[in-house]
Amino acid sequence: MSASSQLARAIPWAGRFLAYVAAIVLAGGIVGGVLFPLLGVTLRMEYPVAHMARRGFLDLSFYALIWAPAISLVACVMQARSRSRERRNP
Repeated sequence: MSASSQLARAIPWAGRFLAYVAAIVLAGGIVGGVLFPLLGVTLRMEYPVAHMARRGFLDLSFYALIWAPAISLVACVMQARSRSRERRNP
């Protein structure tokens, strides 16, 4: 197998990996943007709701970014393994 064909096969997986990472980070940010103001209002924090939402989005998206590459890599490997098995055993 030539190097160009290997690269052509790897490009969709790289895009899928980046899409998974972006989706996980965005989901973490949305959860943080909703939960932080809810908890802040419940606990009667003196910060404005917009400030708590922004901090929640930034904080939880950062935490999600820490875990997202590992989760995305595992998801891509699981998909590749599943597709490989399907091709071998139709």
